Amino acid sequence: MEQISAETYFALELVQRHELFVSQFKSDKIKANKLEKQLEDSRVEIVFLTRKVVGAKSQADEL
Repeated sequence: MEQISAETYFALELVQRHELFVSQFKSDKIKANKLEKQLEDSRVEIVFLTRKVVGAKSQADEL
């Protein structure tokens, strides 16, 4: 079995950690994009419901 130097082992460890970090970053980025989409959808729904409430209040005021 071939033995590797401490420096090589350390370098391999750094590469593995970097790959894990990149993988986690990509996963977090995908999650963040999904959350941004949900937030935008919620904002649109809030605007729609606010307009609906304002319209209903206007109709009630006319009565």
